[in-house]
Amino acid sequence: MTRERLARVALLAYPRGVRAAKGEEMIGTLLDASGQSKARYGRELAALVGNGLRARGAPGAQPSTARVIADGCCYAGIAMLAPITASLVGFTVEFHQALADSTAVWHLLLLGGCLSAALIGYDRIAAAGALAWIAIVITAPHRGSTVGPLVALEALPVVCFAVMLIMPRYQSRRVRRVAWLIPIAALGTVAGGVGPSSYLVLAPLAIAVPVALARVARDPRLAIGCSLLGFEIAMFETAEALQGRPLPIGLPLTILLFSATPLVIAFTARRTRAQHPGDAA
Repeated sequence: MTRERLARVALLAYPRGVRAAKGEEMIGTLLDASGQSKARYGRELAALVGNGLRARGAPGAQPSTARVIADGCCYAGIAMLAPITASLVGFTVEFHQALADSTAVWHLLLLGGCLSAALIGYDRIAAAGALAWIAIVITAPHRGSTVGPLVALEALPVVCFAVMLIMPRYQSRRVRRVAWLIPIAALGTVAGGVGPSSYLVLAPLAIAVPVALARVARDPRLAIGCSLLGFEIAMFETAEALQGRPLPIGLPLTILLFSATPLVIAFTARRTRAQHPGDAA
């Protein structure tokens, strides 16, 4: 194997975007710097591989489009778990007799455990538990009139939790994030379990959406999460309308919620490709 070919093999340690932008220049520099010395060539080759591996693992390295979208789906999964858990807390508080039903208690414990795991940073554990909970809810006996909205409400969470299971976020795990359960439970208690006031569990969106819009150019993951949660709400409202019930949020807002997700994902893909020619291999 020639020196140049061996250098090209070593260059594979770098992300694809770096190879496309500076690969030829780096190979030329390596060959010129090493000259005819085999020892120096070996050192330069080892340095090339080491620098490439560090470039792949650097915290400041730009993530690929798939990684950004996957992180957005993980944020959406957490955002979907929080209001469901809050609603179940509110229902249990409002209807004390629910505590006598072991099924309701187990549902609350399972969802609370999933949300706690997600907040700490154990995405795979949270996703596995959430998918199990959805399977329990979907397969439980329900009246025919509620099956459509129920399926519409759970379809997108299944996708998000599957992404969490396959492509969890890369982040540090911190137990103190479990403290977020306190305001979530408090919000569910105030909102109650049923009725128009139960929509109060979505009140944090009034803060999250402006923050997501302000950060979308720099970090679109939160915007993806918010848009996916909005898409889930629109799916549920549409399923309710198809069964003859009015759209509580109105048709224009429902259309806006449906259109937000593809727009945000398209913007994310364009932004990430502009930052580096190719996604990291």
